[in-house]
Amino acid sequence: MHAIVKNYVELKTVESDPIIIVGTGPVGIRMADELLKKDPVLNIVMYGNEPWEPYNRVGLTSFLAGDVCFDDIKNPVKAKEITHLVQHHNCAIVRIDRVNKKVTDTLGNQQSYSSLVLAIGSSAHIPNIIGVNLKHVYTLRDLKDVDHLFARRMRSRRTIVIGGGLLGLEAARAMQKYNTEVVIVEHGDRLMSRQLDEDLSMKLRENIIALGIKVRLRTGVSKIVGNTAGNNIITNGVTGVELTNGKLIDCDTVILATGIVPNKKLAQDAGLVAARGIRVNDSLKTSDENIYAIGECCEHRGEIFGLVAPGFEQAAITAQLILGNTAAYHGSTNASKLKVFGLEVYSAGEAGDDADSISNQIISYESHDTNVMHRLVIRHRRLVGAMGIGEWAEFERIKEAIKSKRRVWPWQLSEFKRTGAIWTHKVDMQVSSWPANALVCNCKGVSRGELTACVNSGAKTLACIQEKTGASTVCGSCQPLVTSLLGENTQLSAQIGATLLASLSVITAIVIAVYSFSSPISPVDSVQKFQFDALWTDFIYRQISGYSLAGVTFFGVLLLMIRKRFNVKKMGNMSCWRITHVSLSLGALIILIFHTGLNVGSNLNFLLFLFFIMVSGVGVLSSLINAYEHKILPYRVKQWRTYINRVHILTSWPLPVLLGFHITSAYYF
Repeated sequence: MHAIVKNYVELKTVESDPIIIVGTGPVGIRMADELLKKDPVLNIVMYGNEPWEPYNRVGLTSFLAGDVCFDDIKNPVKAKEITHLVQHHNCAIVRIDRVNKKVTDTLGNQQSYSSLVLAIGSSAHIPNIIGVNLKHVYTLRDLKDVDHLFARRMRSRRTIVIGGGLLGLEAARAMQKYNTEVVIVEHGDRLMSRQLDEDLSMKLRENIIALGIKVRLRTGVSKIVGNTAGNNIITNGVTGVELTNGKLIDCDTVILATGIVPNKKLAQDAGLVAARGIRVNDSLKTSDENIYAIGECCEHRGEIFGLVAPGFEQAAITAQLILGNTAAYHGSTNASKLKVFGLEVYSAGEAGDDADSISNQIISYESHDTNVMHRLVIRHRRLVGAMGIGEWAEFERIKEAIKSKRRVWPWQLSEFKRTGAIWTHKVDMQVSSWPANALVCNCKGVSRGELTACVNSGAKTLACIQEKTGASTVCGSCQPLVTSLLGENTQLSAQIGATLLASLSVITAIVIAVYSFSSPISPVDSVQKFQFDALWTDFIYRQISGYSLAGVTFFGVLLLMIRKRFNVKKMGNMSCWRITHVSLSLGALIILIFHTGLNVGSNLNFLLFLFFIMVSGVGVLSSLINAYEHKILPYRVKQWRTYINRVHILTSWPLPVLLGFHITSAYYF
């Protein structure tokens, strides 16, 4: 089935005190990989307490279910050249001598170290239940447990899984493989309570029940019943479980999926500070300067991360620090993207039970035609959590927003309720649309703004960005995000007549400023037959300028509307139409001067003037963006155009009404 090894042969005699890694799980192996990636000839000694080749325990349930074979979950050190690495398996460390910087293994052998990394993981939590030691009661934590369950699942008729968390659900799916009847018993009011709220959990429960798995909620197991002989010698093992509500369920197998307990005894025996886990600082150092702890065994700022991704981040940062580089660990966002019984399940930040707070606001989206239900957790207008079922394209950006506790605006929440998306355009979900101060590389503290500046300064490859900023050189988890910036930041080319468009826009802005801040033109005191102020005082002249103004304005707006509505190449380049539109707008403003003599009027006339100036001002801003779009990031151009168009429409709609009142009053009075 899978290889058992007593020990790995030393590849080369270690001459100097090596770096010792205790633990050959995914995090311990990643630790070795990170060190060897930086220095291939580094002296490293690894110790593991299991007899198997290193494997990825995250894939154990898939292995048990038969979805993958052992080769698929093998997890060897991936360094290309292993010259100074020694691996000991089935050889646990039982003592740490901090004074002499030595460790002692189960065989009594001692090994000195320069730095010691504890990646000793966690163990299954065994609840205080009567009969928990009976035969055919299992945990699902390591390959030994899987071996026992492999032998058991074909003979089991009914299996009880205690615990409705992720591990319990995966265990239930795996045990159902050979038509075994499976019952999940969860003492809480819902499944996956740490990741999902009541409605989401109910949707998941419906899917599970549809697959033939029974679910018992709001009840626990008070006793595991079994057959025993005298002197407490177990004969037949489990025969059933007694629930806290008094009901008895017959079964022949019980699986405990009731959580994990960090392995900390080795550290405590050595005098290291430990609480729930082995305490570490932002350098992932324990209370001993030369000893680090990473993964599920460590406690950072009072928090223990039960997922593998934070352990990988910690391993990469620890490797940097051991080799004398600068790095710091500031915690990880508890985020998971899982496939549970065919459903995609998402959770990040404050979710499930953590989201149930009086200070939190839950914003919901539910699709009526698909199994898509998403939730946002908002506190003081900031995003602090998210959870959901069904495909979620924005999840990566949401994770960043949660980590940074970014503000979410009311219109974004309204959009989310309606469409399930915070960011309305696909381009807004790209890394280039993240705020400039958003951290893309948490390990090195490199922001999106710094990366964009690096790309704009000439960096064209990932290697170049890594050299200049250090981004994605630690854990590598942000590498896809960094790489995506290379394509997203491609600048647009300058449009035809960009300089002319910009010049006309600036001139128009000057005219608007003159009109807005100048006093009315005083009457001309002259003996000439024609007085200049007659243009805005004589009724005939005012009619001519007024209708000219209305005609030019209407014609300018109509032209652009036609070109935008019927986007046909034979109608000419859009840049030329924009220049024509701005030219007509400038002409309209000049005519307005002759129509009013810079007198803004009062009441309705003043409102008409105000909205006309506002529309013109917004138009100038839009034209400047179009003129300089080749110097702005594409997503910004799209984003700003969207906002400006909305303001343009908002300020334009009162104009026809006010103009109608203006013309009516002019003829009436």
